[in-house]
Amino acid sequence: MVESHLADFEAAARASRAAEFDWRAGYAAVARAIPADDAPASRLFGALLADIEADARSRPPNGYHNPLHTLDTMRAMDALCASSERLGLTLACPAHILSLVMLGHDLRHPGGASGPGRDLERMSADAVAEFARQCEMPAGLTQQIVDLILATRLPFQKALRCNSTGDLLAFLVGEADVMASLLPGLGLELAMALTQEMQAAGQPVAMPFESAPARRLFLGAYTRLSRPAQALGLGEVIAAQLAALPSAQNMF
Repeated sequence: MVESHLADFEAAARASRAAEFDWRAGYAAVARAIPADDAPASRLFGALLADIEADARSRPPNGYHNPLHTLDTMRAMDALCASSERLGLTLACPAHILSLVMLGHDLRHPGGASGPGRDLERMSADAVAEFARQCEMPAGLTQQIVDLILATRLPFQKALRCNSTGDLLAFLVGEADVMASLLPGLGLELAMALTQEMQAAGQPVAMPFESAPARRLFLGAYTRLSRPAQALGLGEVIAAQLAALPSAQNMF
């Protein structure tokens, strides 16, 4: 059974994909959550939003890494922070800063995937860091934002989830990045969009992301979750999908 907070997240993600939805309205909720006395964070939000809007005007959107994906990740982070609070956990970074991390985590994503000579997370982190300096964000907080954006790298996340003592914030940014893709139904739709994006970028896709083997590999990488993600019911959702997929020996 999907816990109500996770169901609310999925409903919001689906509503965002209605033809009449303006993703900018969803981003406005992030701005409202920034404390009035945190002027650097407010300025950074404005700078990142302006950059995202300029990019959206300059080219067709990526199939997957687009403003709606960014909105999904910010909403997922909000859900994870709220779950952390209900569990009595104290996070080592304010919730509104974690939302800004997700707002900027794909800032320089042209489509496709990272690879040798193409470190998209580093490109995004460096761009966000420059905006943060211009907005007079404290240096220590800017470095934390950079570190958390870099923590969304998939190889880092896979290694992190082999070690249950890993940093909670690193778990959270990784889970926020893919929460929508971990859901049944919507996750399959997003997997197809990612396959199409990779093909449009001229990158080979040996195994379409929506295929059963690829879904099993992806979901299996997230069987170890943070306590806030588990409390949302995400572990149960992942386990149910894995149980419904063909076993590995029956896939080939």
